[in-house]
Amino acid sequence: MRRKLLWLALAFLLVLPACGRKLPPEPPGPQAPVTLGSIRALKDGRTAVRVRVAAPGEVLLLGKARGLCPNCTDDLKTKDSVTAETAGTLTLYDKAPEDPSMVYRAAVRVNGAVYMTEAQIFTQQATLEDFEE
Repeated sequence: MRRKLLWLALAFLLVLPACGRKLPPEPPGPQAPVTLGSIRALKDGRTAVRVRVAAPGEVLLLGKARGLCPNCTDDLKTKDSVTAETAGTLTLYDKAPEDPSMVYRAAVRVNGAVYMTEAQIFTQQATLEDFEE
């Protein structure tokens, strides 16, 4: 009886380390349907936003003043929209930013579903020309 218990304990100790083996890495997941690229202020007061689209559909540029909650989606307004026929990079414009510090998101509408990016904050930098009279 003691011998069987000893063999059982030994077998358990040999099997136990194999349970914690690492699994092979998983393949990368599907590409996001829309991602924000660079955001730049133009001299005429507009803001240009580069958007990468992986699926054809209606691409929207959403924006709002930074405010207290940059991640909230309640106050987002459509600033620009374009219909993308193929995957690629598009430039969307905010023609009249409400504030020097804005929050932008891009969204794509594909087959009735809407995919939205994370919020990205953009602050226009003041130049010396802004302070000269």
